[in-house]
Amino acid sequence: MKTQGFSSYGTPDKRKYCILRHENRGNENFALYADSKEEDFQRIFRGEISKPFWRPKKLFMSNDLKIAGLFTDTSVGDWYSDTHLNETALEATIKEQTSKGLILTDIQGGVHEGEEFYNVIFQELLEPKTRHWHVTGKKPEYRHWYATWKGIVESPRKAKSLDSIMEKFMKTNGVRQAQVAIASRGVIKAERAYTWAEDDRETVATNDTFLLASVSKMFTAAAVDRLINSGKLSPETKVYKRLGYFDAKDERANDITVKQLLEHKGGYDRREAGVDISLGFNKVTMSLPTKGNRTATTRDVIEYMLAHPLQFTPGEKKAYSNYGFMLLGYLESRLTGLDTLRPMSNRSVAAVYGGYGAIMEECTAAFSLKASASTIAKFAGSHAVSGTGRRKNGYRRGNFEGARTHVESNGDFDFAVVLNTRDFAFDQEFEDLTDNKIRPL
Repeated sequence: MKTQGFSSYGTPDKRKYCILRHENRGNENFALYADSKEEDFQRIFRGEISKPFWRPKKLFMSNDLKIAGLFTDTSVGDWYSDTHLNETALEATIKEQTSKGLILTDIQGGVHEGEEFYNVIFQELLEPKTRHWHVTGKKPEYRHWYATWKGIVESPRKAKSLDSIMEKFMKTNGVRQAQVAIASRGVIKAERAYTWAEDDRETVATNDTFLLASVSKMFTAAAVDRLINSGKLSPETKVYKRLGYFDAKDERANDITVKQLLEHKGGYDRREAGVDISLGFNKVTMSLPTKGNRTATTRDVIEYMLAHPLQFTPGEKKAYSNYGFMLLGYLESRLTGLDTLRPMSNRSVAAVYGGYGAIMEECTAAFSLKASASTIAKFAGSHAVSGTGRRKNGYRRGNFEGARTHVESNGDFDFAVVLNTRDFAFDQEFEDLTDNKIRPL
């Protein structure tokens, strides 16, 4: 469902709301922020329109002038909005914006101390632009594929099945950009780039890069495995001691090993701690003596964590930890003298700006690496997608704002799926795509 109308009324201590919602066909993205004061709304507004293609759709106003902003990422050409205009300012704004060819598409009003105030939105287009379907890249080699995998030869019509699957999925869920790649022993058998988007968005190519989210950890694990094989590390290397730290507040931290971090058994539990510190760079930044005058680095985060207790004894249990992989990435960079896992291409598919509390450049080892689906599928041909070592059956998934990813090794084949969103019509849509639609091909 998507919000079409919103109204708030009553007194500040006894607020009441009326919301009109319609079926959300095509899974349009939207965000609603209710009852914001002017200063709070301006902060929200700046944050929303900093995201690629996002804009205000409605600026509802209560009688006490609180704003409820409804934002979306559909395209309407040029647009303009303003808030809390009196009648004189409203008349001048309408004259100015219509002279520029914009259309008044939304006006909301409220009364304060006998004076009327208005919120307005002007757009170049009355209705959002339509989306168009594009497919590029190498088609699946189904004849050879099925002859070696299933012992049969399929009809050439099967070559269309992957495209049909992706078209239905993307149109149902409103996904604009995606890639799928299938490889065997590091050789690409299919690489397809899909675009279901307006004409002001990029048409995806097979060599474009997507945010990988936690699939980034596959590359970190491989880098650590290489250091182990070269003798620079061992699975039992005590990480903090190797980095020169010996004064952890929680003495158990001194014994955290490489193996424990790789297995998410390093003693860090984000749920129990109440925060995933990889998304808490602002908190670390404000804890520094500079008090926000410089942003925190991975080293600052490490030293912050050393001053806090673990949630459990290392090795005792498993708890997923982005910080554990940040720590591994920092160790790898210190041993090699190289920055951790630089992005693999200069051209990236637009996702979100900012990291929802993370500094993305500091988190490549955990979730902010970028690569194409083909790069991932080829890499999986010689590396474990889950754990360390050589290739073996398994899968890894990633989930972050602006990204949903999957890589899998299964039998003789490896495949990767990357999307530039994690918002779908239903929660299980992505798992159904990878597990029930693409895997059986």
